[in-house]
Amino acid sequence: MKSKPVEYLPAALLDLEESAVWYEEKQPGVGGRFHETVRLTIQKIQRHPQLGAPRRRNLRKWRVTGFPYSVVYREEVESIVIVAIAHAKRREDYWVSRLA
Repeated sequence: MKSKPVEYLPAALLDLEESAVWYEEKQPGVGGRFHETVRLTIQKIQRHPQLGAPRRRNLRKWRVTGFPYSVVYREEVESIVIVAIAHAKRREDYWVSRLA
């Protein structure tokens, strides 16, 4: 199956970078592992966009293995749009305002 290209909302990239930096500061090497695990998760989503649990506003959510995060995304005709790299302890749907 052909993979769709990925686009990131700027705030989703910020989620990813801030979280990776936080992990790296806590324990060297973990930030890189987090980054790589998110990358692999997104590759899986590219190949199988219907994997994620359906959410409102045509969004889906798929868990990042080994970390308390999920990738929130929307499948579009030509691409996968990453809306958030959401921490499980943050207020549910805090990222909705990004969809304005």
